[in-house]
Amino acid sequence: MNGHEKIVDAEQAYMQDKIENLPLELKPDETLVLDISNTTIHHSNIIFDKLSLTGYDVRKQLNNEESAIIVNVKQ
Repeated sequence: MNGHEKIVDAEQAYMQDKIENLPLELKPDETLVLDISNTTIHHSNIIFDKLSLTGYDVRKQLNNEESAIIVNVKQ
């Protein structure tokens, strides 16, 4: 990842209903990393879909120890 990186707990953001506002703060050289390790599959899919439909470059990074949704501004 290049530029600046922000790491946010996705479950906390989802529960506070702030997920839609988070990517609006992103600049083209920034990356938002949403930690979905403690998030249910249903919530992580909702978060992924909302961000994808908003027009951001979104991908999931999954492994045994950590899971994340990586968000960048589409260029």
